[in-house]
Amino acid sequence: MRTSYSQNNTYIKCPRHWFLAYVEKWEPALKGASTYFGSAVDEAVEALLQGRTNYMYLFYDRWDTAEAFNIRTKVFDNPDVVFAHNDFDGDILTQVEFDQIQIWGEELGLIPKGVKQTNEELISLFKRISKDKSNPYRGISPTELVFFNRVGWISMKRKGEILIEAFKTQFLPKIKKVCATQQYAKIQDLSTGDTVTGFIDMVLEIDGYDKPIIFDLKTAGRPYTDEHIELTDQLTLYSAMKGTYSNDPQKFDTDLVGYVVLCKNIQKDVVANCKTCGHQKYSTHKTCNNVVNSVRCNGEWLEKKIPKPEVQVLVEKKSPEQIQMMLNDTANLILAMKNLIVYKNTDMCNDWYGGRCPFYKACHKNDFTGLKKRGEK
Repeated sequence: MRTSYSQNNTYIKCPRHWFLAYVEKWEPALKGASTYFGSAVDEAVEALLQGRTNYMYLFYDRWDTAEAFNIRTKVFDNPDVVFAHNDFDGDILTQVEFDQIQIWGEELGLIPKGVKQTNEELISLFKRISKDKSNPYRGISPTELVFFNRVGWISMKRKGEILIEAFKTQFLPKIKKVCATQQYAKIQDLSTGDTVTGFIDMVLEIDGYDKPIIFDLKTAGRPYTDEHIELTDQLTLYSAMKGTYSNDPQKFDTDLVGYVVLCKNIQKDVVANCKTCGHQKYSTHKTCNNVVNSVRCNGEWLEKKIPKPEVQVLVEKKSPEQIQMMLNDTANLILAMKNLIVYKNTDMCNDWYGGRCPFYKACHKNDFTGLKKRGEK
């Protein structure tokens, strides 16, 4: 049997979900935008690590039209791509993005043509539509849905620009050597022939460490904690595939693994300047305390939020004992999958990555509405 970390992890979470997804090959007709976003960021980061200058162009291209399993999928204006309220962040948008949102609003008839909206009014329009969208008793029109998705798309585009540049300025200078990017890896149980395969995002030598580190790149809503790296089998598996204790002749001499996390929920610094004289606020005064020609300005403060993206780096050593325990667990897991030991884990029904499992109706009511066979359009 041939599996991957994601397939194994799906089985651990819910064997019934795994059966529907990997044996019967059902998948949701609608897919979250975050999956495509992560792939687009991966493409740009790989280009950066390879010293290519077109990294941002690659992000723009993949965020417009993604590629998965050799199939190109339009992301922009695709009704099968689902955006969420928290994909939008009005504080990070530039005037270019707001001007585009104004144009879309006019095109869709949500804003009277030629009536210029303030940025705050455009944000209010989006929030009103978002609130109605989440209300089952109100709902939104098809044109409002198009507007909602476009605004989410352009906001995520801006997030991508910020996070990729943060990777370039905060993390790239720490890299002493790029050993590998997007490297295919596998590990095989010689007694059964079963294999687990995967792609390692990057193997890097960075400042502060005397050996390479096998890294996985994550785009996440929140910063990771130490538990994320302590409890994950993903990095332990990558270490078994390509680390010091691997049987691969092209292994890396390292027992270190890590996550590089780009946080989509971008923090901001608040900077206030006087509307009258431009003086920057450093005090708690309610009006500008700058003195001009022996007279206090008393101008109104104008606050501006400056994006402060976070690139998180977590590193841990994996021991031979940890690797062997993981391999034993994986062997037992694959044995269970091969014997089709399937049951529902009802604890996951309403908590599948923060929402209801996409197979809920199929699993409980034999209703396959909203699903399609993998590969079908």
